Amino acid sequence: MANDASKVQLIKDGEIWLKDYEPGEAVPTGPDFNPAVHDYAHAGYYSSDGFTLHPEIGDTSEHKAQNGEVVLEDDQPGFFTIAFSGLETRKEIAEAYFDVVINPDGSFTVITVGSSRRYTMFIRGVDQSGEQMIFAHLPKLKVSDREDMTFNIETLRAYGLTFKTFQGEGDVAYHLKVWDKLLDTRPVVTGAEPPEAETGDEVTITGLNFTGATNVKFGATNAADFDVVSDTEITAEMPAGSAGSAAVKVTTPAGESNSFAYTRGGSGA
Repeated sequence: MANDASKVQLIKDGEIWLKDYEPGEAVPTGPDFNPAVHDYAHAGYYSSDGFTLHPEIGDTSEHKAQNGEVVLEDDQPGFFTIAFSGLETRKEIAEAYFDVVINPDGSFTVITVGSSRRYTMFIRGVDQSGEQMIFAHLPKLKVSDREDMTFNIETLRAYGLTFKTFQGEGDVAYHLKVWDKLLDTRPVVTGAEPPEAETGDEVTITGLNFTGATNVKFGATNAADFDVVSDTEITAEMPAGSAGSAAVKVTTPAGESNSFAYTRGGSGA
């Protein structure tokens, strides 16, 4: 089976956003959520090594009857760890590493090796065109481990951190929530040819996730007829209507597509 090129997209930049944890923070509703608007600090970019997400499964306690048979298993909640290697030197990263507040002049005093601060984190990965491929929200976490810091010419002050997640509260009662574009099965319309088609003309619609399409619209009017050629192509007959704007939409069991701008011609012959 050949690889599907549309499912192979590389992340160029990975951004990390941090903020001190506060219950009742704004709840992200999708990948368009902008951490900067909600006072999150841009803590830098993770290195080309990326980050490592690791699940830690909770312990299971067995309760046995007098005959030795297990009558109840009690699973304790687990957590995830998320580790970053070679983070660049930034105020927010240094504060997380040392569990201190950095002064405006760059000075700080460390009096403990513990880690008590709680954070909320966003991680964003964008491709070459700047399109967001992955967006993760971790509502509550703390630093659980720190890599040794080596002072030398090549890696001066490279911060390696591991965070431990906790389940959030209220509307964010989860360890993490991820929006992954490549897992989004809703249809996407990226093109429609030819331009200015008239009533009865065939229009070729291109995009993604068209399999199982149940409806095609030009503006507010359903296509007179349509055929799903493949997962990326539909041919549709232009319905009756006046010349002008007639945005193209495709509907599948997964939902309705974006509204693709299209200008249709007149009523035809």
